Amino acid sequence: MSRLETTIIEALRDSLQSLKGRPFGLACSGGLDSMVLLHLAAELPGPAFVLHLDHGLRDESPEDRLFVEAEAEKRGLLCRSERVELPSIWKKTGGSLEALARKARYEFFVETARKEDLSGLLLAHHRDDQIETIALELLRGGGPLALRGMLPQRKLSFDGDALLLRPLLPFARAQLEELALELGLSWREDASNRDLGPRRNRLRHLSLPAWRAKNLVDVDAQLLSLHRRAERLEVRTQALADTLIRPWLAKAELPLDGLSESRVSIPRETLRRLPKELLRVVLGKLGRALDAKFIDPSGRQVTLLLHHIAHGRLSMPLTPRLHLSLDDAADRLHLLARPDPAKLKAAKSWTPQLLREGEVTEIAETGERFRLTALRAGEPMPAPDLSVGERERQVFAMHSKLTLRRARWGERFHPFGWKESGHSKLVADAMAEASIPAPRRKMVAIVGAEKKGSNKGELLWIPGVRPAEGARCQTMEKRWLVERLSCK
Repeated sequence: MSRLETTIIEALRDSLQSLKGRPFGLACSGGLDSMVLLHLAAELPGPAFVLHLDHGLRDESPEDRLFVEAEAEKRGLLCRSERVELPSIWKKTGGSLEALARKARYEFFVETARKEDLSGLLLAHHRDDQIETIALELLRGGGPLALRGMLPQRKLSFDGDALLLRPLLPFARAQLEELALELGLSWREDASNRDLGPRRNRLRHLSLPAWRAKNLVDVDAQLLSLHRRAERLEVRTQALADTLIRPWLAKAELPLDGLSESRVSIPRETLRRLPKELLRVVLGKLGRALDAKFIDPSGRQVTLLLHHIAHGRLSMPLTPRLHLSLDDAADRLHLLARPDPAKLKAAKSWTPQLLREGEVTEIAETGERFRLTALRAGEPMPAPDLSVGERERQVFAMHSKLTLRRARWGERFHPFGWKESGHSKLVADAMAEASIPAPRRKMVAIVGAEKKGSNKGELLWIPGVRPAEGARCQTMEKRWLVERLSCK
């Protein structure tokens, strides 16, 4: 094994460490770079899938697909390949064909990662690709952080956990070609890479060679130097953003169970004065505090946000769950996260559970936890148990089995200490008076007791509201201690 092959394999191993041995995928077009990646990844432990998308743009593309499938099978790798008729889609939608192809490709990657439960996806981008990306950002007038170019690692999508990895970024294409020839690898040549229509191809075949030929400066070294400076700027930007958001998050409403709306408020004037790149990072961090799957907002979203802030109006979605709203009266911007719909639906339909002596009973759908303890006659109440995060407690007569259940439609009870003694009250009204939001009232765990001659049982306590009149045990006889613990 040559020194170059050893070095690249070590880079692959380092990159795969973040996946912790779980199944991963690698994107393979059949070209030189991805065939080197495919060959070397097949030598490493851990199940791997080869992903190939035929865009339907060239007559030879079906042959590329068959080639990749055969090469994957030869190495004992599973292959997932599909074809999309991109020309037909382009005729309907218009726009940039290159951007449309990239969108179709990443949608295929994300969908396959979900279906196969992949922990990550490897791409074969190399140092020459990085140089081209930085040059394009420079010509486009991108901000300082845009000059970071392609990241070695990032999330594949905002609503998934899979990572996108680029382990070949430190290596030049010439090095990959040298290794491919040394290993006797075959690959496919994509004629569209020589088409001077796309901007990247013009840069690759005309601009960069012309700049290099002038020999005034080492163009590649200068562009990579910009990349390294942008990376250092990114580190400082992240640290500054952490300092800025710390006091805002300290006052944020972040329910532990994730079943209520989360909210963080930010002074509008502070946001208005932040540089655009810093604002993007700040919003990304705040968004992830409310929704861990959120990625940084796009440059267009930040520009639109600044426009709305300047004109004093805003109600702007960032994702299906996250949105921004402007509170003109308080001169603050609110970032709001709605509860996950699937989790919310499950939390509203959990089944009743029996409380068991000496055990902690957890409602998996809501994260609520309760502990039941039997107290002997004359035994004093134990001190609160801080190790389990006790929130509130009640003592009930030991007359029957205790259960956790949800409130029934139209259910009424007699609240303890209520001013209108002798009158019942709707459970929903009692929850509303205790400031329990309407969406949560269907999922609140109620402590009840079995009742002879009735299949409905008796309501003893609505945690966070009040116990029922007469439910609490006022003597030192045998009794039940029910503790409501903090959510995990």
